Amino acid sequence: MAELHELLAQLIRFPSTADQPDQILACLHYIRDYFRREAPALYLAEYSPAGKPSLVAANVPERQFQVMLAVHIDVVPAPPPLFQPRIVEGRLYGRGANDMKFAAALYMVLLKQLVQEQFPLPVGAIFTSDEETGGELGTGYLLEREGYRCAVCILPDAGDNWEIEIAAKGVLHLKLTAHGRAAHGSRPWLGDNALDRLIDVYQRLRAHYPEVSAADPWHTTLNLGKLVGGEATNQVPDRAEMYLDFRFTEETDAQAILDQVHLICGEGVEVQVQTAGEFFAVEPTDPYLQRWKQVAETILGRPIPFTRSFGASDARFFTPYQIPVLLMKPPCAGLHSTEEWIDLEGMSLYYRILEQFLHCLAGES
Repeated sequence: MAELHELLAQLIRFPSTADQPDQILACLHYIRDYFRREAPALYLAEYSPAGKPSLVAANVPERQFQVMLAVHIDVVPAPPPLFQPRIVEGRLYGRGANDMKFAAALYMVLLKQLVQEQFPLPVGAIFTSDEETGGELGTGYLLEREGYRCAVCILPDAGDNWEIEIAAKGVLHLKLTAHGRAAHGSRPWLGDNALDRLIDVYQRLRAHYPEVSAADPWHTTLNLGKLVGGEATNQVPDRAEMYLDFRFTEETDAQAILDQVHLICGEGVEVQVQTAGEFFAVEPTDPYLQRWKQVAETILGRPIPFTRSFGASDARFFTPYQIPVLLMKPPCAGLHSTEEWIDLEGMSLYYRILEQFLHCLAGES
């Protein structure tokens, strides 16, 4: 599996962050050129809504696949040394090793193999570039606007250390803006403090969404991420902004939370949705999930547990289409940190699981 590791190392060398669109494009072109060279029979399609490029590679010319392999190649910013991969004690370190360029390398080699063996089922891979900034112009766009569909999607962006994620909280990011009237800080009664308005809104929202304990975290949560307002200590601010992060369970949805926020804010505060993604879940009894679990347990020689996530991934875009998404990762750690790594042996085992899963489906069709 040396090729897998070499490809991952090369992908990490691209600092494909949102503020470097040229590097995102260069990374996608590297993948595209690999396919043109190593698997010329693949059907390739490129998209770039609002400057957010994506690449689709498939063994059929259609947009309906039996299996869709999904991955994002954008990463969060990091110091330059983190884009120089290094291997230490069987782990490959670097920005994107875990999140989630290892999957891009897996898909590159796997699609080449499927073409060589003339694999009978339609399989496609989507390589997107905006997951870290919302995903709407990547996976969301390909499903909603371009009409790509599948019977099952594999997305190794959650389920760390050989766990299968069966649920993930939905996400709603809001920007609240309040307008008031400026005055001197020594005469606050002459002004209308915009920050006070937002603080009042936050306190009322907090009454509906109290703090959650680590012992019982599977509830809807509210985080005040940023509060901005005022120009000087001795001035009543006439404008203020507040940024809120809701993570919600199956007990509610984004629209219900948004309606409640509007009700509490009234007419004096503007509400803008920045990101919205629904709760994700896949039934543990889903036949694709059960087959995946069986294959993984056979190859790894141990039980695979289910887990739930407090974060969000592109899996949420498949929910409206009732497409099951399989989320599981090999041993890894350091997400978005200076010590991000993926276990190389685990990466090779994941390739075997992918390969065996696809061949099981082909044998059952």
